[in-house]
Amino acid sequence: MSQYFANLFWDLDVYLRAVQDFSHGLNSYRTDVDLLFIYHPYVLKGFVLVNELIDLKILLFGFYAVCTFLFLLICKKFLDPSALSDRMHSSAMLLGLSLASIAYGGAGLVALKTGNITTYLHLLLISTGYASVSANQKQWRYAFLCCVVIASVIKPYLLAYLLLSIQWKEPRQAWMFSVVAVMVFAWLWLSPLWFSPALYADFINALSFQTVGKGDLGYALFGMLRPIMGDTVAMLLHVLVMLGLLLSLAYLQWGVGKNAQLQRWLPLWLVLIIFLNPRMKEYDFCVAVFMAFVFAYRELPSRIGRVIAVAFSVSLIPAVLLAVQKYMGLNIHEALLARHPYQVFGVLLVCIYVVVLRQQVAKFSLRQ
Repeated sequence: MSQYFANLFWDLDVYLRAVQDFSHGLNSYRTDVDLLFIYHPYVLKGFVLVNELIDLKILLFGFYAVCTFLFLLICKKFLDPSALSDRMHSSAMLLGLSLASIAYGGAGLVALKTGNITTYLHLLLISTGYASVSANQKQWRYAFLCCVVIASVIKPYLLAYLLLSIQWKEPRQAWMFSVVAVMVFAWLWLSPLWFSPALYADFINALSFQTVGKGDLGYALFGMLRPIMGDTVAMLLHVLVMLGLLLSLAYLQWGVGKNAQLQRWLPLWLVLIIFLNPRMKEYDFCVAVFMAFVFAYRELPSRIGRVIAVAFSVSLIPAVLLAVQKYMGLNIHEALLARHPYQVFGVLLVCIYVVVLRQQVAKFSLRQ
């Protein structure tokens, strides 16, 4: 049993090792280890400071618990109370959707086992972002922006959560606050060039070694296309595809009324915000899967089982192809056996299917 738990939350050991290396005058960003520490120097120094006051693991476990609790409270608001009253209690539905998300492709299981802080940063930003939109109070907006800036220093792609500010009722304030947040982030990200240049250089070297050297690019379209098309073309296609999806969603929401349909479209906004990340990993992807299933349940509660089954079926295609290749002796191209593209496509297919079917239902109702 102790050996089993020792294999859990291994990213916490990476954080602690980096802290101990820094405290002993060693390079926290060394590349001669299996799991590299590739967080910003300010994050490293923050971990060192915290560890001097309280055990870093204990603090992170507490942080994870708080983020999860806040997220679960918000998720109950995503689910339609009228539908729940006819089917099952919201807690049971949240449990069911959570288990389905964790099982989907194994990404959720990996995210839970690693204990990576990124998953819980997503939960925190979704919780504060929802509050900033629904409460329409300045204190929640300030809290959301502060969380985005701090989280983005840890993971820069989390800056994409600023897109939620376009849901605020004061567009000019949203743009102004977002610009300020980006400027503060840029200063925090680049300032170690002057304050800790050697440490910053080690950080950039480790980051490049992990992403480019090891090819650790995850689930995103960029990561799938890069080995085939190269960095420039793959990134360009990633940006164009995601921009097209975001513009399509904006058209859908604004075409049917921004304020009245906010809760309807917000889970889908969250899916695309996470998919924007060109280096989407398991601890990002699992949150997007959950929000996609929440969106499907809100829109088609009577068909949620069928919708999730479709997603799982798509994600299992590589396993079927492998079996065909093994037992029938067929030569299947390696690219067709990769798991990640099918898993991502399965999630997008769920979202597109739900949107199309819901729009058809709405048109039919209007005709009646």
